[in-house]
Amino acid sequence: MKKAANVKSLDALRAFRMELKRYLEATIGALESLKVESNKAMTWIEQDRVRYWPNAAKRASDELVEARNALLRCKMAAMEGQSKSCVDEKKAVERLTARQRHCEQQIKVTRSWRHKMRHATEEFDGKAARLSHYVENDLPKAIAAMDRMIASLEKYAEKAPPTAGPIATSSGHSSNSSQPDGETGLDGSDAPSGDPSG
Repeated sequence: MKKAANVKSLDALRAFRMELKRYLEATIGALESLKVESNKAMTWIEQDRVRYWPNAAKRASDELVEARNALLRCKMAAMEGQSKSCVDEKKAVERLTARQRHCEQQIKVTRSWRHKMRHATEEFDGKAARLSHYVENDLPKAIAAMDRMIASLEKYAEKAPPTAGPIATSSGHSSNSSQPDGETGLDGSDAPSGDPSG
């Protein structure tokens, strides 16, 4: 059995429809922003860091070779009687050794984050796709249904209210202000047509 609609405020229905449309637009915008940020993060890992750290490790290795050669020359000069402490050369070797280790560690970290980012991106894409389907299909259908509902209620509200019928008496019959010609009198006899005094 169908139930009658209990709409107490057409303005409230219009306001809800407007908020639903705003939510639709805001959700679409938020999804697009999240996708852009997700792609940026994945691109940074996949393209930037994957190339940066191996190149940085190679540069550190080359510089370390040069620093070790410089230290070796300094030590040889000291053995030949030249007064050199080789402090700067030793510090350079230590610094570049630490740099090379750091770059190699970052290569491992990048591989790990690359795997984690792929997994997180796939999971996000799946959830975002489900929400996008709901937002792009179900919400527009709901808004269209509300538009039809509001239009129907507006047409209904424009109709004039029905006119009142005859007022019923205590006996259940309709009362009239005058008695038409040809009807019987109160005692059941025909009403006289002449002057009662004659």
